[in-house]
Amino acid sequence: VQGLRGLENLLGGTALHGTVTTNAGGSVRALVFQRGDVTAVSSTSVTLKSSDGFTSTYGLNTTTRPGGASLVQGAQAFVLARALDKVAITALPMSSTAGSAPSS
Repeated sequence: VQGLRGLENLLGGTALHGTVTTNAGGSVRALVFQRGDVTAVSSTSVTLKSSDGFTSTYGLNTTTRPGGASLVQGAQAFVLARALDKVAITALPMSSTAGSAPSS
C-alpha cells in the first residue's frame, strides 16, 4: 500500500480522476484512479462521484486490497483500478476533508 500512498502524494492529493500508465515489474499497465463520494457500495462493486460530477463504478473482488476500514455510502474514497476492466486494485476510505490523502 505504501506505493499507492506514493501515487496519492504524486497526484498532490487534489487530483479527482484520471488515467496513469505504469511500468510495474517489467509490465506496462494502464490504471485509472478516482477520488470522490461513495454513492453505492456492495460486495462486488463501488461507485464514486467526484466533486466535478464525474461518476464511475469499479469492480471489487478477492484481490482488491482494502484500505483498512470499510467503504461506506456517503463517505469519501480513493480507488485505483485496472483501466482494461475497471476492477479495483485498491479501494481506500478517506477522511471527510475533500482533497486530503487517505488516512493511515
